[in-house]
Amino acid sequence: MKNNKNKLTNSNIKNFDSKEKDSGGFYKIIAILLFILLLIVAWLFYNETQKNKNLIIQQNVTIEAKDSLSHEFDNLLAEYESLESNNDSLNTQLGEKQEKIKVIMKRLRHEKTINREVIKKYKAELETLREVMKSFVVQIDSLNTMNIALTKENVHVKKQYKEATTKNVDLSQKNEELSTQVDKASKIKTFNITVQPLNRRGRKVKKAKKVDKFQVCFTLGENVIAKSGTKNVYIRIARPDELVLISSEDNLFTFESKDIAYTAKREVEYDNKDKDMCIFFQNSLNKEGLISGNYAVDIFVDGKQIGTTNFHLK
Repeated sequence: MKNNKNKLTNSNIKNFDSKEKDSGGFYKIIAILLFILLLIVAWLFYNETQKNKNLIIQQNVTIEAKDSLSHEFDNLLAEYESLESNNDSLNTQLGEKQEKIKVIMKRLRHEKTINREVIKKYKAELETLREVMKSFVVQIDSLNTMNIALTKENVHVKKQYKEATTKNVDLSQKNEELSTQVDKASKIKTFNITVQPLNRRGRKVKKAKKVDKFQVCFTLGENVIAKSGTKNVYIRIARPDELVLISSEDNLFTFESKDIAYTAKREVEYDNKDKDMCIFFQNSLNKEGLISGNYAVDIFVDGKQIGTTNFHLK
């Protein structure tokens, strides 16, 4: 009986130890799972924190890029506004580009979504407008150079013309008694001088900015004493400020032993009879080459001034 009690006690102890071991294994599993869960939560927290940091950094970068673009567009607008030209067509184009920049700047200020693609689009527009501005600078420099050259040439030509006219007056005074009758007799006269400023369609216009070419028509009078044959007839068209319109610096003819510039010329066959003719001058100058006011037209044949007239442009 005593032995049976001992066996029962030993069995109970073994069962208790077994249960205690099973319970310890269970807690270990729970602890491991909790540790793994803690690692997962920590990783998720870290990952979300990094995402937020990256988002904040990206937002700061895009905001800085937006501010930088606004500053660059503002500087570009100032550069456009600093460009100056006397050419109406060029000024119109400059004004259009300035308005376009203002519209882009306004759109950029109200842009809600700023990302790399949006910034890339604005930068492309910025570079395009910069390239256009460079072409405007080249055009303006070219026009300024041309105007300077034209002014210098016409000042020189005007001086030569005045010197030739002065010399002609002096010679005429000294030899008046000997040559007056001969000159008058042999000099071809002109009649019915008309000047027609025309536009590109060949219609008469009155505004300087619309003139595409000039048509100067007249009649070479009959003169049996004058030498017949092939003759070069020259015209000089002078602006209100006395600058002579020319198409080339090489357009020179001799007047009283001086080489002076002419606007246009035409070769004709003169047979000592009335000869109706017209001479055209294509306005190859820029629009600012013509100004409003009274213009003078002089006609030359055989080194002599044979006719003159005036016309007005608005």
